[in-house]
Amino acid sequence: MPPWIGKRAPAKPKLVAEDDPRLTVEYCRAHRNFYVRNCLKIATKNTGLQPLFINHTQQRILDAIDDARARGIPPRIIVLKSRQVGVSTLSEALLFSDALFHPNRGGLVLAHTKPAAKNLLRMTKRFYRYLPKALRIGAKLENVNELELDNESRVQVEAVGEVRSYTAQSVHFSELAFYEKATDVLVAVMQSVPASTNSLAIIESTANGVGNKFHEMWVNAINGEANTELADWERGWTPVFIPWFKHEEYKLKPWFDASELTTEERKLARAHSLELEQLAWRRWCIRLNMDGDVDAFRVEYPSTWQEAFALSGRPVFDHEGLEHYRATVPLIAGRDVASPRADGPQFLYHAELARPCEISFDKSTSKPALDHVEGGRLRIYVAPHPRHTYIIGADPSEGDPKSDPSPLQVLDQMTLEFVAEWWGRTPPDLLAEYSAWLGYHYGNALIVGEANNHGISFHGRLLDLEYPNLYFRTASEETVAGQVTDKPGWWETNKAKHLLIDTFRKYVREKRGGIYSPGLVGEMSTTIYERKEGFTVTKITKQPGHFIDRVIAAGMALALHRGTVTAPLLPLPELEMARIDEQVRLLRERDPEGATKLSLDLTGMTEAELSRTLQARLERRMHNESMGMGGER
Repeated sequence: MPPWIGKRAPAKPKLVAEDDPRLTVEYCRAHRNFYVRNCLKIATKNTGLQPLFINHTQQRILDAIDDARARGIPPRIIVLKSRQVGVSTLSEALLFSDALFHPNRGGLVLAHTKPAAKNLLRMTKRFYRYLPKALRIGAKLENVNELELDNESRVQVEAVGEVRSYTAQSVHFSELAFYEKATDVLVAVMQSVPASTNSLAIIESTANGVGNKFHEMWVNAINGEANTELADWERGWTPVFIPWFKHEEYKLKPWFDASELTTEERKLARAHSLELEQLAWRRWCIRLNMDGDVDAFRVEYPSTWQEAFALSGRPVFDHEGLEHYRATVPLIAGRDVASPRADGPQFLYHAELARPCEISFDKSTSKPALDHVEGGRLRIYVAPHPRHTYIIGADPSEGDPKSDPSPLQVLDQMTLEFVAEWWGRTPPDLLAEYSAWLGYHYGNALIVGEANNHGISFHGRLLDLEYPNLYFRTASEETVAGQVTDKPGWWETNKAKHLLIDTFRKYVREKRGGIYSPGLVGEMSTTIYERKEGFTVTKITKQPGHFIDRVIAAGMALALHRGTVTAPLLPLPELEMARIDEQVRLLRERDPEGATKLSLDLTGMTEAELSRTLQARLERRMHNESMGMGGER
């Protein structure tokens, strides 16, 4: 069924006859639009075999290529696309035509799967098979991976694998975001592509979350395009993003009028000047193709490039919550040393505290010491408070230069802020010493670390140091006799990992506390769910080239907060805070100074801060109840 249901189909240009005198190599090479329209055939879902008519998306890519060549630089195009907009079709047409019109040329297409590679090669062979007789030359070789013409030019189509033997003047990387070793593939292949304006490299992909090579290249391309101080040769890849509503086929005759639009549809219409026909197609696509899943539509058919990356790749953490923490992290920089936080207790965060430092133990004073050093592995974001209690989450690893990092995350149990972070690579016994010193700095904080693997050495060292506040789990299944006993550390299984991550997810979704570490927020952005084919267990993992260790350490601290996993996210029981608030208000009338001291002694907050905290919790509980969600007390 054509997508312009109820409207007249767009007029197509009239095609020329087979004996048209313009059907020559010289004329077609000089007149691209004439050649594409009259000489290249594609298979469509609606009408079967038909000429290739350039759509809006394809024209944008052609314009980018022409612009690069006009400026004297090799065209290097990276395309973030919606589904079914013809980017692969155009890319295969360009590589095939380059081989047809120029002898001794190599075109290479790399697909992320073997079925995708077969489909792309089938497209190339179709171009050759239905060429007008005047343009057709012999095929020297035609097999399952390659089409080689009599002019010694060829187009090779492969699924990503061993890439060292690939050489080409024109390359097409299809669905790069889904390559397992994207960096290795790019480095190997691009070495063979000459730095000339006659060469061509096109990367195209739908988004697959953030943190992978495609996302990294896209952001770099956007930044390069925006930096007007860079020379043309310094800007790198040219980004092309086409939102779904720019694709001319995505329209339907509406069965509703403007008064029936949803709030989200009205917002979209205002933001992007959408017509009812486009919104009708969106409704139809969500209902029929996406099974009613709006987020799935946003991934496959994004309106902005930011939306494409934020919602794709099965991200673990809530998009809105992540945006909240991304927005608050930059507040760390630039705050005056003497200026208190505007939104919290006076004794909390000062910018000076975020300077990199190292922690050691001063034997002369029997206390930990902080030394500000360039490249220090410790950041203190919020100074310790004598009336607060803290938890340190630890994720020990081997500690060698190529191992995963071993982070420490310090959680304030009063405010649910992550107040300090140690991040580096060190053996588990040394990490135990750093965590003990950091624990002493934060008032004998409770230390909880992973008990598996390197956690044995980590906790063994803490026991040797006689650190006074370790987390012990009750265990029986780990002992030979099956006896119930207490053992140090968090025993990490897939079930336990999901528990701590689910706790962290709720924390982020409800914006429960403060996160000031850019590294932690970055890891949260690249933490994803993964379910491999043939397996029923969903794995919590990270995007390639990134880490998840900070997230695990922070999740352990949250899951063990208040010593229970059933309701771990309340900083201080609300009924107790209300009782203290009542005491403070009664005392304020006869002894204002005493009321202030009482509030600080019992809660660590001033009277005003205590009232604001209670009011905020009341508003959150009322909101949750209105949304049908239970609230912790």
